[in-house]
Amino acid sequence: MKNTAQFIKRIAAYAPKQLGFLNEVSKDKRTPAHLKKQVFMCGCCMSTEALLTLNGIIAGTVVEGSMTKAMHIDYLAFTVLPQYSAFPGLLSVLVMDNAKIHHRQEILNLVAEFGIHMHWFLCCSDC
Repeated sequence: MKNTAQFIKRIAAYAPKQLGFLNEVSKDKRTPAHLKKQVFMCGCCMSTEALLTLNGIIAGTVVEGSMTKAMHIDYLAFTVLPQYSAFPGLLSVLVMDNAKIHHRQEILNLVAEFGIHMHWFLCCSDC
């Protein structure tokens, strides 16, 4: 609970129009459809990643299979980060999940080049 309160306090320091939330989801034959319990695509794994802002989803991608490190970095560099402005401008704070890849030095350097603040939202186990 303490981690949740700290996260909320950090994020509450920003104006809502400064925040963009980036997250990835994957679906394959082991992931049932929400209600019908059926396979999404026969034997195919799909990964999607999207940037959610107050204006809705403004940058998204879908790839067949899992998103590789190189794909993720290219997606950030050429699709997501160009949507941002340097802090303290509008859309200047990137919030991503706490996945290991999001802590890689290449990503930290890339985000810093754009002058953007970055935070990681909590894993459920941190709540």
